[in-house]
Amino acid sequence: MKILLTLLVIGLLPMVVTAQETIGFKYGQVTYRDLDATTYPADTSANAYVIYEFGKTMFDYDNINELIIDYHVKIKILRQEGLSQANIEIPLYKSNTREETIRDIYASSFNTVNGKIVETKLESRSIFTEKNGKYYNFTKFAIPNAKVGSVIEYQYRMRSPFIFNFRTWDFQSDIPKVVSEYHTIIPANFTFNVTLRGYLNLANHDSEIAAECFRVSGGTADCAISKYAMKDIPAFKDEEFMTAKANFLSSIRYELQQVKDFNGAINKYTKEWKDADQEFRNSADFGQQLKRGENVVEDKVKSITLGENDPLTKAKLIYDFVKFHYIWDEVYGLFTEYGIKKAFEEKKGNIADINLTLIVALRSAGFSVDPVALGTRGHGRPVELHPVMSDFNYVIAKLDLDGKTYLLDAVDDYLPFGSISLRCYNGIGRVLNSEGSYWMDIKPAERDRSATMISLSIADNGEMTGTITETYFGYAAVRQRKEMAEFQDEKSYLEKQKASNHFFTITSYERTGVDDLSKPVVEKFGVQLTAFDPGAQHFLFNPFLVGRTETNPFKTDTRMFPVDFAVPLDRSITIVVDFPESFEVTSMPDKVGLAIPKAGGRYIFGAQVMGNKLTMNNVLGIARPVFAPEEYPYLKEIYSKMLQAQGADVIFKKKQ
Repeated sequence: MKILLTLLVIGLLPMVVTAQETIGFKYGQVTYRDLDATTYPADTSANAYVIYEFGKTMFDYDNINELIIDYHVKIKILRQEGLSQANIEIPLYKSNTREETIRDIYASSFNTVNGKIVETKLESRSIFTEKNGKYYNFTKFAIPNAKVGSVIEYQYRMRSPFIFNFRTWDFQSDIPKVVSEYHTIIPANFTFNVTLRGYLNLANHDSEIAAECFRVSGGTADCAISKYAMKDIPAFKDEEFMTAKANFLSSIRYELQQVKDFNGAINKYTKEWKDADQEFRNSADFGQQLKRGENVVEDKVKSITLGENDPLTKAKLIYDFVKFHYIWDEVYGLFTEYGIKKAFEEKKGNIADINLTLIVALRSAGFSVDPVALGTRGHGRPVELHPVMSDFNYVIAKLDLDGKTYLLDAVDDYLPFGSISLRCYNGIGRVLNSEGSYWMDIKPAERDRSATMISLSIADNGEMTGTITETYFGYAAVRQRKEMAEFQDEKSYLEKQKASNHFFTITSYERTGVDDLSKPVVEKFGVQLTAFDPGAQHFLFNPFLVGRTETNPFKTDTRMFPVDFAVPLDRSITIVVDFPESFEVTSMPDKVGLAIPKAGGRYIFGAQVMGNKLTMNNVLGIARPVFAPEEYPYLKEIYSKMLQAQGADVIFKKKQ
């Protein structure tokens, strides 16, 4: 959820740096009440919580090309796990000859000793900076004498020459906070788009104007002083089936829209899409690659499609060629890293090197194909109101053929034609063509589907034999092929399966469809196990030898953000057990039938006995990739019922 706070942000105030300036709240004001606390009432599971957090960002009065960032926080440690809060690591961005710097670091721990509050201060010699990263240095220190029950506190001042990268303020973190407060003081010359993200509301938002508070080069500017605060902030907890944390974390983000010089000139930084489209077309690492790239691959495309007249078959031949020609260097990117020519020659490249090659190869064969820019699930959903280039870290191909649209991603060797990586399903993508650009929904063409058939026969002596056949379709097949590829050969893969299955012995194995990506992967295991000891009058047996759901991925009572499976899911398990005529079934799991409203999905479980044959059917269908927070209870209930049904034993009793 995003709320756009439309602000013309302005202003700056002169400042004086003292030996230890008060940042937000007075340093060292720790109470016995803070130290005596043993739990956080709003979240009794918390290992630590923030008592107060304050931040302020402003432009330097003496140097408008630098930001000053102040930070001050006080934290209560409740459990051993919370001691990690005392190990501080502050990232400092750097680029070429410029870098952020930090100074005025103060840190202390506070403990009760013999009824008195004792402060242990951080010594400057215990602060060090690592300078081994390409884009970041890291200032690190450990607050001394921090222990369970301590209150720790630290503050610092950072200077940043990157005024266009106004830092995001995160109200929410991995521990709860009582209060988080953030102030900004920004010259009137600077206009920012300010976006509040997340699902929490501000407790306070005040703005005021200070007239002519900033003077530089003979010009003056007013000041806009903005103050934001949140209270009683819950910890942000990663949950199953969610996209990037940045999509949901309650925070304030800034994007520079324009800067007005004192001479009246205006420099725009937030562009319209028509401006961004032109930049794409002119970019040496994007548009120019698409123009020049056809010359690199044209001859190869002609040779691999020679004699083929069917357009779809021809497109598949080109797709397979590009996919298997390259090795991905594990680097994401909307723009090429090597350029198509060099990447093609060296047979390696980043995302853009590979998928832009696919686009030019298809275009050289006469196909209508365009690039689609997107942000991956782990990167964050792009802003739709205006172009933010940093929101995009991936590019795929959109092929229009015979009235049908195919999305193609040649980076993954195990993806069939018409499928893209699961990491690409982040809602939307921006199609970039010669006429401009537009948004399109990125919808899955395939499901994640598996079907399991367990067929067992129990002999009179209690020995059980049978087969387990597992069939994987769509993204389940992609995942299974990748798992198989991790092993040197089929034998080593089978040895791993034997070692990891403790319920039964594998007596035989065969598989099909592994190399043909257009077909499902099928595995068939011969199995043997003991159901009961000879002479037993009854026995318990759970027939879900494979495919059983072990835990409910939905553990919280409520959820504040969507559940995102990426693609629809289908799981079916059919079990048939032939048992001796001398036994009868006296107890088995109850039938279950649940559905999610608006055709969202269903769970069906049924068991029946006919003669001496037990049959069970377990069907889970998640029909939509994304579910709203209010639909969360339905999903939680479905998985809860499935756990109960699959976890219940069938009771067999010898007939009298």
